[in-house]
Amino acid sequence: MARALEKTEALGPGDLSEVFGVLKKWDRYGLVCNNPVNNAFWDNEAIAEGYDISFDQPRYGRMFLNNVAHVKTFVTDAAYDLIIYSAATPKALSLHTDILDAVVHQTGLRSGVARPGWMVLKYKPGAFPDIPDLKIRTIRFPFYATSCHSVAVTQPRELFWDVSAWMASQ
Repeated sequence: MARALEKTEALGPGDLSEVFGVLKKWDRYGLVCNNPVNNAFWDNEAIAEGYDISFDQPRYGRMFLNNVAHVKTFVTDAAYDLIIYSAATPKALSLHTDILDAVVHQTGLRSGVARPGWMVLKYKPGAFPDIPDLKIRTIRFPFYATSCHSVAVTQPRELFWDVSAWMASQ
């Protein structure tokens, strides 16, 4: 049985189940932030040693666009996401003018789809030589009007149905 947490009491590893109860195998506690993971991009040994791996380098956009060329991609667009400003994603990708001719953010409804949202990427000829016929890739980018960063917590049913429909269409 779960017990009340005192205001002055700190949580340690393994305390969540003691405080809030044991979860079923399909459930998880939602945590606001995993600071050690986030801090790895700001303060790590590789950066301290002078390696040019800062998160703001264009290489990460190039790597993402290369991955999209190979892998069908689903990205959420959450209205109240305080971690990722989703509206900037199409604009940020369009900055890669050496790879893309255009990025079109489609927000209109499509028949049989509950939530609109797609990013259509139009690749430049020869953008990635290992993919000779690369022209267009579409990223599913559904809009979640009442969600924060964790769409799976704030609109889980909608996310489930969107991912299910998207996977069935692949």
